[in-house]
Amino acid sequence: MPRGMTESIKKDINTQIEQQISSSPAIPGRPENADQPAEITIFFDPTIKDSFKKAIVSSLRELMARIENRIMLKSLRKSLSDYIEFTNDKAPSYEDLIRIKEIYASTCDSKVLPNSVQHNVPAWTMFAMFFIVIPLAGNIIKERDDGSLSRLKTMPVSYTSVMLGKIAVYSTACMTQALIMILIGIFVMPCLDLPALKLNSDIIALFLMSIVSALAATGYGVAIGTIAKTHDQASTFGAVSTIIFAALGGIWIPVYVMPEVMRGLARFSPLNWGLNGYYDLFLRDGNIAAISPWLLRLFIFFVSCMVAAFFYEKRKSTG
Repeated sequence: MPRGMTESIKKDINTQIEQQISSSPAIPGRPENADQPAEITIFFDPTIKDSFKKAIVSSLRELMARIENRIMLKSLRKSLSDYIEFTNDKAPSYEDLIRIKEIYASTCDSKVLPNSVQHNVPAWTMFAMFFIVIPLAGNIIKERDDGSLSRLKTMPVSYTSVMLGKIAVYSTACMTQALIMILIGIFVMPCLDLPALKLNSDIIALFLMSIVSALAATGYGVAIGTIAKTHDQASTFGAVSTIIFAALGGIWIPVYVMPEVMRGLARFSPLNWGLNGYYDLFLRDGNIAAISPWLLRLFIFFVSCMVAAFFYEKRKSTG
C-alpha cells in the first residue's frame, strides 16, 4: 500500500464533490487536477489456485468500497454543512442497509451446519463398509478351494441360502463399523478440537441407510468372491474397485470441486449414493422419504450383484 493513500483518496473525493456542488458546470469523469488513483499491489504465488486469488481480490474490493463510501459520506456532509444545517452530528452509514443472510436448505428449521466431521464420518463409514469385500470374497474362495462349499451343497439348502447366511454375518460387521464411526464422531472428535457429530435426523432412517449400504457392500463381495478364481484376483480387484468407487464418489474429494466429467461419473458410484443419503440425514435433516432414491439405488445394486453371483455359480455348476 503506498504512503499517504488515505489522504490521496480524501483529496480526490473532496475535489469531485466540490465540482458537483459548485456553481461551475460539472466536469464529467475524473478531475484533471486530481491525483492518480491509489493502487494496492497484491503479490500472489504463481502456483496459487485461481479461485482463491479471485476470492482475495473480491474481498479487498468489497473492503475498499466500504472505505470509499465512508470517506465520501463524511466529505459530502462536510461540504454540505456550508449550505444546510444538520440536526444530527452523527454521519449516516450505508454499510448495513443491505445484509446477506446465509441459510442452509432444509425441509425444516434445522440448525445442523455442514462441517468436516459430518462429511468424513459417513464418507469413511461407506469406505470401510465396502472394504468388507476383501475378507468376504476371500472366505468364499477359501471354502471353494478346501471343499467346504461342496459339502455345504450336499445339504438340503440352496446356494442362495448359503450366501444369505454370509451376508447376514458380514452385514452385521458392517453395521458395527458404522456404529463405531458414528460414536467416534460424537465422542472422540470433540477431544481433538473438532465439531461433534450431531444426529439431528430420524434414527430409523439412519438405520435403514446403514443396513442397505451394508447389504450393497456385502452383495458386491459375494459377486466378486463367486466370479474370481483365486484369492489374489478377488483381493486385488476388490481393493482397486473400492478405491475407484471412493475416488469417484466424493469420499476423498467432494464431488462439487470435481470437473464436470468426474461429477457425471460420480453418479455411478455406489459409495456416492450412500454418501448422499447420509448427507440428506445429517445436513438436511431428511427422513425415509428423502433418502428413498438412494436406498433404492443401493438395494438394486445389491440385488444385481446377488443375481450375477447366482447365475454365474449356476452356469459353472451345470457346465
